Amino acid sequence: MKKTPQTPPRQGQPWQRDQLIEIFGVAAAVNEYNFIRKTTLAWLAIYPGDLPVQLIHAQATAIATKNNQAVALLDSICQTDPDYSEAQQARFEVNSPEEMKEEIIGELFALAPNQRLFRDPEIKKRIPDWARPLAKVRASIEKGDPKSAANNLPELLGLNPKSALAAVTHLELLVMDPETPDLALRQLAEHYQSKFPNALIPLLVLADSLIKGGQSDQGVGLIHKAASLDLTGQVARRIWGENHAYQNLWPDSLSTYMEIPIPAAVNGALGRNQLPSGSTVEKGNVPNEFHNFSETRESKGFPTPETLINIDDDLEFATQKKAKRAGGKFPMYVVFSTLKGLEKKYGPETSAIIIAEMRKTTHAVRLKPGWGAIMLLADDPSSMANFGLKPTLSDDPWALKLALADTDRVLNEKGLMIGALLIVGGPDVVPYHKLPNPVADIDAEVPSDNPYGTMDENYFIPEWPVGRLPGGADNDPGLLLDMLRHISEHHMGKIQDLRSVWERFLE
Repeated sequence: MKKTPQTPPRQGQPWQRDQLIEIFGVAAAVNEYNFIRKTTLAWLAIYPGDLPVQLIHAQATAIATKNNQAVALLDSICQTDPDYSEAQQARFEVNSPEEMKEEIIGELFALAPNQRLFRDPEIKKRIPDWARPLAKVRASIEKGDPKSAANNLPELLGLNPKSALAAVTHLELLVMDPETPDLALRQLAEHYQSKFPNALIPLLVLADSLIKGGQSDQGVGLIHKAASLDLTGQVARRIWGENHAYQNLWPDSLSTYMEIPIPAAVNGALGRNQLPSGSTVEKGNVPNEFHNFSETRESKGFPTPETLINIDDDLEFATQKKAKRAGGKFPMYVVFSTLKGLEKKYGPETSAIIIAEMRKTTHAVRLKPGWGAIMLLADDPSSMANFGLKPTLSDDPWALKLALADTDRVLNEKGLMIGALLIVGGPDVVPYHKLPNPVADIDAEVPSDNPYGTMDENYFIPEWPVGRLPGGADNDPGLLLDMLRHISEHHMGKIQDLRSVWERFLE
């Protein structure tokens, strides 16, 4: 069979990004928006900085869930890339008229002022003053006429717009002018970065200025950060052109292994569920009547002891708490540890091997339908930067718990959530929490991982399950590596020996 972008990969082969984009288009044509929402979530769990897929996910979420989650998703995209006209259009469409902010109307008008919707008297009167001069500046930039754009700039800046689009337009105009002093460009980029910290253009302009000024390490670090937030490089191409000097810092292609159950309607649209000509399906012997196993006897009203009532209350509270937190979010399996803890116990070289096995475990879990996976080293700057977070202390259990809570909040913004936590390493790598001993004995404290399973202080009611691979008591990594490999093989369906890791290790 000839391979086309719409041909899903065979089992064991990775999904290419262009294949997924094509499949999403087919799924939208047959109204399979839940499939799009779940599959984009799985992709974004691996490549969170893919802005076009973020947009597809937000649009599918708006249609499939009918809630306000899409509004927050689109706000985030438009703050990252205010020039992204498709995202601005989608944000306008999902906001209700009575809750529409001035910024949303103004930025869409500046990008597409000739749309018919702006002839609506109710919308027209809400267009902010700064939107019209901003539209003129952008029109001149698109025509390649920086002189005309510069003539309209004072009017725009005089209105002091609180708009990320106005800020990046100002920077784009100065980048077009070869006579702009590097120092002025850097200072303006720093100003706009502090004012709009999520916008990428100030970050890229600042990085380029630092590199040209001799501060290469700092500048390249900022470009790496920008690349992680915009994996397809659409913002960099917009300001520097297709073949810019830093294009090698972006990935050439994106692919990953995912088990994606494709709905029948999508398979039908792809022509993949048709029987060969002349084939027939035999009708099985279907019984006329089936027993309805959902029928249950009514409760006889037996009295419930007071103790059981209290337990029921706690369970009901826990259920409500979990239901409120989940809200249709996609669960993530978090493989968690600390870099300093691993290096202190096992040394840098062995730690690198353990981290590589942790990464393999995350890839293995991603093969399971309905789950994503991430690896998190809470004290490693590069690991935490993937989620826009700062590293934390490796030996402070409360700080590590807060890092997990912050990660969950970041995931929530993208429609994800922590679904399960696997701690890698013993207490000398990831410390236990010391909790008050509820039993009247000689131990004042009890070591526990319970607080790592909650967002708040109530560690009696976990919000996600927590497991730990403690490794051995000495510095031999064998047991820890064996357990990680066992987990990876289990999720990949390669387990032949049904005995536990402990049984095999103790042979």
